[in-house]
Amino acid sequence: MRYIKKKVYVWSVDLAYAVGLLASDGCLSSDGRHIDLTSTDYEQLTNFNKAISKDLRITEKKNQSPTKAYRVQFSDVALYDFLIQAGLTPRKSKTIKKVILPDRVYGDFLRGLFDGDGSTYSYYDPRWSNSYVFYTSIT
Repeated sequence: MRYIKKKVYVWSVDLAYAVGLLASDGCLSSDGRHIDLTSTDYEQLTNFNKAISKDLRITEKKNQSPTKAYRVQFSDVALYDFLIQAGLTPRKSKTIKKVILPDRVYGDFLRGLFDGDGSTYSYYDPRWSNSYVFYTSIT
């Protein structure tokens, strides 16, 4: 009988980026194996595929919105378990508390969060004639 060894995920800069994307725009199903990432940015899903070293099919998501959305949806029990251990949860918007990751990959995780749900804007502040204000936000 031949045994298939389960893949083991280890923190890396690429994986931290992918976890950031999943923490912002991803979804863990309650079945303990399926992972979904939806975005209006096709390139973001291509970057996600590279970050987790997979060639997942990117499909157009059927929705009511006039804006096109794309998704990758796949089953990977080892990655799902890794994400649970890191602090992601099914129904994460209502249940997530904190993501546990090594300090060395925090910047890459933050970059994934920003790419998923971040924005920037800037303007001249009328209170000071020479000040240009930059704002960065992550939802």
